[in-house]
Order: sequence, then structure tokens, then C-alpha cells
Amino acid sequence: MLTVEDIKKLVEVFSTRSEINQELEKIREEMATKEDLREVMTKVDAVFGEVKAMREEQVSHYLQHEDNDKEHIIFRKRLDKLEIAPVITHQIKAK
Repeated sequence: MLTVEDIKKLVEVFSTRSEINQELEKIREEMATKEDLREVMTKVDAVFGEVKAMREEQVSHYLQHEDNDKEHIIFRKRLDKLEIAPVITHQIKAK
């Protein structure tokens, strides 16, 4: 059977119901409410929307550069042909 001394030792070691309730209340106060979570999710959605828009802009920007590169190649080939073509000045003056 438990003695008074044993019960005192158990009370010292284990938390009482009121102590547990106090700790739970502290935890509840620190926890986020549903409204807090809704607010966070709304902000996250806004940021995600901006990131998505930036990604789409980057793709468009990349494609513009790709088109410019293709035009550059075409113009470079045309310029190379012009530079390679022999120009004989005296033939031009004679005509």
C-alpha cells in the first residue's frame, strides 16, 4: 500500500492535472488560429502568383533572345557572303 511519503514523492515527480492544464493553455495561446492560417495562405498565394508571372516573363524573354540569335545568324551569314565576294574596283568604274 502507498504511504503518505510515497504519495508526496509521486506528486513531486509527476505533474498534476492543473499543471498540465496550465501548460496546455500556454500552448493554445501560442498556436495559430484558423484565421492566422488563412491569412498566411492568402499571402503565400499572392507570392506564388507573382512567382508564376515572373516565370512566364522569363520564358518570353528567353524566346525573344532566341529569336534575336536566329536573326543574328542570318545577318552574319549575309555579311560573310558580302565580305567574301571579290570586289574589283576597276571593273565597277569601267561600267
